[in-house]
Amino acid sequence: MKRSLFSILTLLVLMGVVLSACGPSATPTEAPAAPAATEPPTQATEAPAATEPPAAAEKTAIVGFTASLTGSLNVESTRQNNGFKLWMDQVNAAGGIKLADGTTVKFDSKFYDDESNKDRVQELYTKLVTEDNADFLISPYSSGLADASAVIAEQYGKIMITTGAASEGTYKKGYTLVYQAYTPAGKYLAGAVDLLASLDANAKKIAIIHENDKFSTDVTTALESYATDKGYEVLLNEGYDTGTTDFAPIINKIPADVDAVMGGGHFADGQQFAKALFDKGITAKFISLLVAPPEPTFAEIGDAAFGIVGPSQWEPLAAFTPDYGPTGADFVSAYKSAYGEDPSYHAAGGYAAGLILQKGIETAGSLDTEAIKAALDGVDMMTFFGHIKFDTSAESHGLQTGHSMVYIQWQKDTSGTLVKQVVWPAEGNNTFFTGRWVVDRRGLRDCCNGVEPDLGRDAGDQSRARSADLAWHVWRLFVLQQPGAESLPGAVVRCTSWIIDGRDRLFCWDCAGHQWSVSFHAAGNLLNQHDHHRFGNSSFYYNTT
Repeated sequence: MKRSLFSILTLLVLMGVVLSACGPSATPTEAPAAPAATEPPTQATEAPAATEPPAAAEKTAIVGFTASLTGSLNVESTRQNNGFKLWMDQVNAAGGIKLADGTTVKFDSKFYDDESNKDRVQELYTKLVTEDNADFLISPYSSGLADASAVIAEQYGKIMITTGAASEGTYKKGYTLVYQAYTPAGKYLAGAVDLLASLDANAKKIAIIHENDKFSTDVTTALESYATDKGYEVLLNEGYDTGTTDFAPIINKIPADVDAVMGGGHFADGQQFAKALFDKGITAKFISLLVAPPEPTFAEIGDAAFGIVGPSQWEPLAAFTPDYGPTGADFVSAYKSAYGEDPSYHAAGGYAAGLILQKGIETAGSLDTEAIKAALDGVDMMTFFGHIKFDTSAESHGLQTGHSMVYIQWQKDTSGTLVKQVVWPAEGNNTFFTGRWVVDRRGLRDCCNGVEPDLGRDAGDQSRARSADLAWHVWRLFVLQQPGAESLPGAVVRCTSWIIDGRDRLFCWDCAGHQWSVSFHAAGNLLNQHDHHRFGNSSFYYNTT
C-alpha cells in the first residue's frame, strides 16, 4: 500500500515538470531593491531649515522697429536708434522694470533696415509682429515711414511709440494704440515767425522753399497759414523733390526783397540748401530751416552755417527740470560716453520714446496692452526732453499736446568757432539772436576782406568775457532804441561784452575799424545807468533811466 502511494506521488511530480516545460517562458525581472535602511528618529528633531523664496520670474520683452541704416534718412535714423538703445541698455543694467506680480521685465530689440523706403515698412512691421513676436513697437524715423507702420500696430493690437515723426495726420485716423513723442508738425516753424516778429516788426516778406515730402509739406502748409494770419506776405512757396542736390534753379526764384527764407526738409537736403543759399549770396536777414541745423554736423559747411536758425525738439542748453527719468546733463554725459559725440534732438527723441514706454509699463504694473494704454492716456510728465502729454480724444488720440519746440541758431564764440545757441522762446533761451541781422554774412566777409574784426581785448585787461550775442542783443534792444540812435552807424558787425571792475562794458565794431563802447551798471535785468566813452573815431552817450 505504501509502495503504491509513493508511486502515485512520484507520477504527479513528473507530470508537473512536463507541463511546466511546455508553458511560455517568463521575462526575468529584477527583484525590487530592498528599501534603504533608515535611521530611527531621534527624540529631539531639528526644525526644518528655512527655505529661500522662489526667485522672481524674469521676462524679456521684445521691442520691434525698422531703421534707415541706408538711404537718405540714415543720419537722423542712426541717432534716433542710438538714443533708444542707450535707454534700453540703461534700464536693463538697472535690473529692468518690476511688475505688480513680481515679474522683472528686461528688454531686447529686433529691427530691420527699411532703406528709407516707405514700401518696405509695412512688410517689415508685419514680420516683426507675426514672426519675431515683438511685444511693443517703435516707429521708424520720418513722418511718412511712421504713418505706414502705425496701421500695422493698430491692426495687430500693439502699443507703438512714434518718434522722429511729427505729422498730425497719423493721429486723426482713429488709432488708439499709437502715441507721439514729438511736437506736431504744425508747430515746427510757428515759433520762427514769432522770433522774426520779435526781431523786426517791419520784416514782413517771407519765401518758403521746402522738400516735397509729407512732413515738410505739412510743416510749411501750417507755416504759410500761421504767417498769413500774423500779417506776413508769402512771396514764394515752392517745393523741391526729395534727393535734390542742385538748388540753384529754385534759389533763383527767391525775390530780392525778402526778409526771411524758411522751409527745408531733412538733414542731407537741408545742409546742402543752406550752403547753396550762402554760395548764391542770398541776403535775407533771417533763415530758418527744418531738421538739419540742430544736428552737430551741420557746422561742417563752415560759414554757410553761421546765422542759420532751426527748430529743435530738444537741446541740451534748454534745461528742463524732469520729474521722471534722467536730467539733460545725465543724458548728454551717458550718450557722449556711449557714442563719442554730442546728442542731437533725434537721439534725445529715441531715448524719450523708451522713457514713455517705461512710464506706461511701470504705471500699468503689467505688460497687458489695455492696461498700458490706460496708463499712457494719463501720462502728464516732465522729462529731460520736455513736457509729455497726449490727446485722448477720439478725433486725435495719441497726438502730442505737451511738448514744445525750441529754436537754435549757429553763432560764433569769441574764438570764432561755430556754436549752437538756443535763441527762442524767450523764457528758454540761453542767448540772443545774432549775426546776419546787422550785416548779411556775405557783406560782412566782403567789407572786411573776408575776415571778421578782432573781438579781442587788451592784454592787460583782467576782465572776464561775456556772451558776444548777449552784448549784441543789448545793442539792438537798448542802444538802437534810444533818442539819437538814428545817427549811429547801421553797419555794426559784431558786439561783445566784458565785466571790468564790476561793470558791464559793451563793445561794438564795424568794418571800417570804428569801435563803440558803453559801460553800464546792471541791476537784475534792468540797465539803469550808462556812461559816456570815446573809442576810435566815434562816440555816443545814452541813458535808459
